[in-house]
Amino acid sequence: MFKNELDRETFIRNVASGSYGRIELLLHAIRDKSCSPFQAPSLMKWPSGTVVSPQMLDEGNPIYTEFFSIYAPALPDDLGEVLSESLSCLINQGSPLAWFVFEFIFDESKALGGLWGPSSVYGFATSSLQPKLALSESEREQSTWSKTLQLALEDIYLQYPQLKKLETATGFVNF
Repeated sequence: MFKNELDRETFIRNVASGSYGRIELLLHAIRDKSCSPFQAPSLMKWPSGTVVSPQMLDEGNPIYTEFFSIYAPALPDDLGEVLSESLSCLINQGSPLAWFVFEFIFDESKALGGLWGPSSVYGFATSSLQPKLALSESEREQSTWSKTLQLALEDIYLQYPQLKKLETATGFVNF
């Protein structure tokens, strides 16, 4: 999972929730407005004291962006497996795209290819791609990570061409 302790510590620093002394992982998913809200992923493999807070953004287009803030006192021992299962949970509920991102950004779907891009996304899955993770900075800097994420976005744009139009109209560009 992490190649060394520095990668692990950098990841923890990136997901630390300020002075609260806890980890905050931000899991996002898109869904059609006609679908029911998603159930939160299971917390069974998370450390005791982990809680999840669901929220939803209505962005004025045919989809909602749902997100789950997962607050944990520490990372799970099998972090890669737990993150992959969380992504699969939302995909299995009908989301065409689910992803983990370091920073909270409003209007998530408008910024899919622009603002957060491959350096801020550390995990994603689509209805046609199994979960992919890049937990270290060096993994996220590789061109294969960027290209794989771009392919996933292009698939989403085929399903939801309005997202691409919104992204272009608001000035966000693909990476």
